Amino acid sequence: MVRFLKRSLFYCLGRVAVFIVDTLLFTCRIDVVGEERVRPILKSGRYVFTSWHGRLILFFTSCRKGGGDAVMTSRSKDGAIAAQMQVSGGCRTFRGSSKKGGADALSQMGDYMKAEGKPAMLSIDGPTGPIYKAKSGAIRLASRTGFPIIPISFSCSRAKIFRSWDRCMIPKPFTRATIIYGEAIHIPKDLTESEVRKYMERVEAELMRITLEADAHHNQCPKALKTEMFAA
Repeated sequence: MVRFLKRSLFYCLGRVAVFIVDTLLFTCRIDVVGEERVRPILKSGRYVFTSWHGRLILFFTSCRKGGGDAVMTSRSKDGAIAAQMQVSGGCRTFRGSSKKGGADALSQMGDYMKAEGKPAMLSIDGPTGPIYKAKSGAIRLASRTGFPIIPISFSCSRAKIFRSWDRCMIPKPFTRATIIYGEAIHIPKDLTESEVRKYMERVEAELMRITLEADAHHNQCPKALKTEMFAA
């Protein structure tokens, strides 16, 4: 009974959260940059979107179009609410993270994506950071499926930037926003660990590039991103 009530609560919270964010984004003017260079891949439905954890508002703008997109959430309580939001948005969720259950979740995601011809979206620095530092999950998933990685980022003119580890960016109502698609990155199969690290660095660099470009459209440069930029 307790489990049923908890699941019902998460379901209601997920539905309410999806409604609020969808309504918020409906008020925004969103420009899209770079979609034409990856349009054939997008039409195929066989790709892996990657972005920063703090820019995952993209889940509401770039996923959910065809239904059944594969997404991953952690096995934490916060992850349970996020998973229900994603289910409410029509996605297929897989529970796991780099610290717990990630390998099994990636394996299940890969099998699902190949069998159903569905894309995925992963936060490449999630679920706990460090911020703007790529982890290997998206690389391994793309290598397993043969689907290319498409880096994608987001920024807006007026935003609430939370003090969480990921500096989560949420647009304010009626603001202007920009989504930027990066260059597609094709990942070979059967990578060595050194090759995995090489592709992590490549995806990280492309994501950093398009995030800085998106922020420049709106005179944004969150402190954490500025710090990482100068460190590089």
